[in-house]
Amino acid sequence: MEVLATTGAKQLNWFNSCVPNTYKTNTHKLNTHERRNTLRVTATEGEAASEPKPVVVDATATSNDYSAETIFYEGNGSNAELALSLLLGATLVYLPLTMASLGRRLWMNYKFTDRRIIVEVNSPLVKRTDVIEYVDIKEVRTAPRAFGLWGDCVVFLKNGSRLELLGLETIDEIRDYIEGKIVD
Repeated sequence: MEVLATTGAKQLNWFNSCVPNTYKTNTHKLNTHERRNTLRVTATEGEAASEPKPVVVDATATSNDYSAETIFYEGNGSNAELALSLLLGATLVYLPLTMASLGRRLWMNYKFTDRRIIVEVNSPLVKRTDVIEYVDIKEVRTAPRAFGLWGDCVVFLKNGSRLELLGLETIDEIRDYIEGKIVD
């Protein structure tokens, strides 16, 4: 029994030395506020050095309760975009764009609160929620479509990534709201 425990510890040491820290913990799945409140527990003198170090996260930091936030806009896309896409979908050339517009309308939900942007994808293939806090946003660019009936928005983050928000109504108000919330 002791031989197996020693072998397991050696394998764990090998794992700890070869795998980057982001794969050992779930901190890469946390937003910035949760990462700041993450506390790493270190090994005490009585513990073996080869045991993995657990990550303890403050319970208040992982709360997904948005009830205290004021919602500025919540919706799943523009009605005008869907109607125009369905009309143009009769042509075979526009059919892929019609399917994309229909998918956005059925399975995506955008929510802009006073603290963050939440994009929920609930398709049968992908279940994902993107939460972007305003402190992480560097720049916002918008492009009106169909003479301003709807628009597309690209949110550039400080870490270099971007979030595309397609088919939003009242795009100018949304852009002004996000720019007002951006912290430099």
